[in-house]
Amino acid sequence: MKKKQSLRVQISFKEKFDDLEIYNWVEEKSKIIGVSAFIKSILKEAMENDKNS
Repeated sequence: MKKKQSLRVQISFKEKFDDLEIYNWVEEKSKIIGVSAFIKSILKEAMENDKNS
């Protein structure tokens, strides 16, 4: 049986208003499905929009 592989990407937020605003929004919106799943869903939607434009 092969081991599952995963890619990890670290996202950092600096102590600037814009970064903190984004971080707080992601934290609030991701409470149900988790941060990773939420960010992946946003990126998937952006990719689909990009393909259709």
